[in-house]
Amino acid sequence: MTISTKKELTMNTSEGVLIVDPPEELLLEGPFNRAICKKLLVHNPGKKLRMAFKLKTTTPRLFFVRPNVGVVKPGETCNIDIFVHPISENENTQRHKFLLLATAIDGEVPDLHQYWRNLDPAKANEIKIKIKFVEQNTTLTEALLRSPINLVDSMEGNVDREESDPLANLLSQVHELEEERKTLSQKVEALDKANAQIIRQKKRNKVLYVILTMMFAFIAYFMYETNYM
Repeated sequence: MTISTKKELTMNTSEGVLIVDPPEELLLEGPFNRAICKKLLVHNPGKKLRMAFKLKTTTPRLFFVRPNVGVVKPGETCNIDIFVHPISENENTQRHKFLLLATAIDGEVPDLHQYWRNLDPAKANEIKIKIKFVEQNTTLTEALLRSPINLVDSMEGNVDREESDPLANLLSQVHELEEERKTLSQKVEALDKANAQIIRQKKRNKVLYVILTMMFAFIAYFMYETNYM
């Protein structure tokens, strides 16, 4: 079984081929202060074998992949949506990459996640897909000159991204809600601490009141004994 790229469509598919598009590198265009979406296509050009795949990332907190596992039937293509959370300015964008695992399968696989957990790694082929972040002020031509993706592929990628904008917007809203949840959680935690401090202060005041009451009672008793004895 072989994992191919779009530039190698003429490869022999008798052992099973999974074609990846875009090949080798995924181009992400800014701005990155909002959620964005990009598609990765995996195609099975064979006529008999079904191909199972799994897409892994070095940074799960940053990338949301759906589906991250799947089965591609002969002649079919699977669209993988890759959602990217907003990135901070100090984020190191040079170290991110994806790893695509693929293998031919026979019969039905009821649980793909369990299948990949049990699979011998030696039985799966893999290909690394680099991620290139292109800032907003970088022109498309400049990006293409540095990227192995051709013009048609890039235009298709832009169309896919535009079509997926509602999903990206939804992810952005989820991110904003998560930030609001964190802020509210911090406020609740601060209120809990303040409330606990108030309770402790009340307990200390109560103890102090008891001590002062006992002291006044003792002083009053002492003065009474002194005056009438």
